[in-house]
Amino acid sequence: MRRVLLLSLLILSFGGVTGRALAVDCPNVDVDKVKRAIGELSEFYGDVPSCLDCQRQKKAIERLICQNSGLRLMEVLDTKAAVYAYENATKTETVHSKPDCSFVHKELSNNCADAVCVCANLKEHTNDSRGGESPYYGETR
Repeated sequence: MRRVLLLSLLILSFGGVTGRALAVDCPNVDVDKVKRAIGELSEFYGDVPSCLDCQRQKKAIERLICQNSGLRLMEVLDTKAAVYAYENATKTETVHSKPDCSFVHKELSNNCADAVCVCANLKEHTNDSRGGESPYYGETR
């Protein structure tokens, strides 16, 4: 597992934080689709912040996401999508400035050690929140 994380970090350092790095870590993800999905949600959820403060990363998985621009976009989309899903399900508006970040801080931190795992889990969580409106809808991990 340690080798996989080291390899992922090496790939990121050589590939930078471009879409190429995302392609290695996250097959079939179209960064432009992710950006469009964020834009579509931003009309009503633009005030929902990311769950990560990339200036103060506490956990290894947070550093991994913050160092990869594609995963970072996926996390932003996922956070907005989760707020959307909650509000739609409960018909109750939440405090957008304080989204529930337990998925990122607990689920990803406890279950993932590399970018491939983060990618797969973000896809699944966003699909659960957005269904057919997710840019990953219909993809397999």
